[in-house]
Amino acid sequence: MQFNPDLTAVPFPPISTVKGWIAGRTFTSERPLVDLCQAVPDFPPAPELVAHLRDLVGVPEVARYTPDEGLAEVRTAVADMVKVAERLVEVMRRG
Repeated sequence: MQFNPDLTAVPFPPISTVKGWIAGRTFTSERPLVDLCQAVPDFPPAPELVAHLRDLVGVPEVARYTPDEGLAEVRTAVADMVKVAERLVEVMRRG
């Protein structure tokens, strides 16, 4: 089988190698290991997060699409920010 040379030139991710560096080691609660190597967690989400999401799934406002024109409170907040920005630009133009 032939492979595209661009594909074979892609380096293998070093995550497995890095995980091997800490295999068999333990870390205390005073100095815990915080895995920042990649956004691919190898641990389950916190139970509190799962419970929170479970509760939110039953809330109709969360489980549905927003209106096509957007949420009224967000539209109002953005409009207010634009008004402030326009006033600042006008003040800056006047000097």
